[in-house]
Amino acid sequence: MKHKIQVVMLPTEDRTSKIWFDNDTKKFILFDTIGVMNCTSQHLYITISPDVEPIKEGDWYLNKYNRVSIRVTGKKAKETDRKIISTTNPKLLKEHDDSVPIPRMRDTGIAQLQQSFIREFVVNPDGEWEVEYVYDVDILDEYNKEVDYTGSSCIDLQDGLELKLNKDSTVNITSVKEKMYSKEEMYLSAANVVNEIAANRGNSNWNMKVTPKMIVDDWIKETL
Repeated sequence: MKHKIQVVMLPTEDRTSKIWFDNDTKKFILFDTIGVMNCTSQHLYITISPDVEPIKEGDWYLNKYNRVSIRVTGKKAKETDRKIISTTNPKLLKEHDDSVPIPRMRDTGIAQLQQSFIREFVVNPDGEWEVEYVYDVDILDEYNKEVDYTGSSCIDLQDGLELKLNKDSTVNITSVKEKMYSKEEMYLSAANVVNEIAANRGNSNWNMKVTPKMIVDDWIKETL
């Protein structure tokens, strides 16, 4: 399931960054060397709406002023805050692990950016981009079982939504194209609708032999 992201570039004092803003041409450029005149080094941040992935304790995010922050205990996230799911800022990719006798660094859970996307973004900084999220297989299976058996489910599929990562912990970011729904996406969307209808209608005039899955499967065959 694809979701749109917001790409934010922020200036940094980290001059090892490969992304720079040319103050003369007003364009983003790539450099392999340090010390370029009249250019400002940048870090790239990929953020996602809290409607897709809520900001939890310990998560890094950008507020409405594009300030990089971390959610601490007792602090509530605002609607305008957006979780950082990937970045070129190395300080956000690792954190101290004090749970072991010998201190070490561990991953923060923020995905690394592919160099191919960085190059593509520099060429097209005004483009629209998206990432793919997938449902946890076990949660999705339990949801379908409950819907098949009772006609509804108390499981919130949003709890099982997670960012799809590659084996090297990078995330694939692609340009937004015309929306094409997969069979799985159509099933999930329609199942939620039928599930809500069943809950509202109760048992009156409801043929329990016709399960929501049967209705949805017929709808998919007619629609796809």
